Amino acid sequence: NPHFGGSSYNWSADITAKAHNNIRLKFFQNLLDTERTEKQINNSLDISDDIFNAYQKITNSNTKNEIMLTVLKFQIKLMNFLGWGLDFNYCSICQKEIEVDSYFSYSENSFLCPECVDNASFSNCVKINYKIGSFLLELSKSEFSEKTKYDDLVNFVVLEKCFLFMKKYIDNIMQFEI
Repeated sequence: NPHFGGSSYNWSADITAKAHNNIRLKFFQNLLDTERTEKQINNSLDISDDIFNAYQKITNSNTKNEIMLTVLKFQIKLMNFLGWGLDFNYCSICQKEIEVDSYFSYSENSFLCPECVDNASFSNCVKINYKIGSFLLELSKSEFSEKTKYDDLVNFVVLEKCFLFMKKYIDNIMQFEI
């Protein structure tokens, strides 16, 4: 930090605070341009905070794992905000809680239990290890500032597989939405 007249000024903190305020202001201005409910406005302000927190967390990360964890959390939160959130807990067909390895159907854009996959023909399914599903569920519930029980356990290979899974899911959603 540069010193002026014997005192130090934290430029980084000042710039960071101004950037955060600018992001919130831009989101708020966009919200005022369209009719929205109070809940929609609050959710939009929350996502603006998430964007800022993800940026700040990535900027302050020391490892690839920290960056990948932040990106995964942000992807999951953004998809939830956009209405395309994943239900990591339950089979989308029978609604039973998933307590074993499951499947993700890109044609259904949802998780399926082994019984439902066996009883129906779903195309474009990928097997999801139960621990991976639990990890993604934990990320979906956590805030950027919170450390999950997996943060210190997960390795880059697992993070990369999760990232590629989310990327394919998002690409698949965009293909149908556009």
